[in-house]
Amino acid sequence: MATLDDGPGPPQKRPLKPVGFTAAMLADQTSEPAQMFIKTCAQCHDLPAPSSHTKEEWPDIVTQMINRLRRRKFFSSQSLFVPGNDKANQITDYLSRHALEGADANAHADTPAGLLFQKKCTQCHAMPDPRLHSPAEWPAVIERMRGNIHRMQREPISDHEAEELARYLSVQSGR
Repeated sequence: MATLDDGPGPPQKRPLKPVGFTAAMLADQTSEPAQMFIKTCAQCHDLPAPSSHTKEEWPDIVTQMINRLRRRKFFSSQSLFVPGNDKANQITDYLSRHALEGADANAHADTPAGLLFQKKCTQCHAMPDPRLHSPAEWPAVIERMRGNIHRMQREPISDHEAEELARYLSVQSGR
């Protein structure tokens, strides 16, 4: 695993974050909440896609990241921007509006392919709703996730599993 410096004390071991998401890909990218999200989060790492977490997960994640920023600013000489509570709430609201629409895990637990979907996708995030993408889009999404899984040093998706997932998600997408 990669080592990330999180301020004073020994570095923490954490998997690397997925890459490939940019500010230009944000919904409402010129809005004040989107700009606050960019200004705050890009100080320390690549921007996470708002759809990388559910609306239920984002409030705790934003709180955790703001607290890390406060600690880093207190214990270092870095000039960091730390948003106040009102701006942090704007970030949380923005991310929640554009969050991942999760799937009901139980709805996918009755078939081997559904269980594979559950096992592989929840390594990194909540299960996505299969309707988020069309059958034609799922293979490219799966390939992108395979790259992220490799980079984050998680259990890989084999070629056979990728094909099985693509077939399953294409049917489940309902399109």
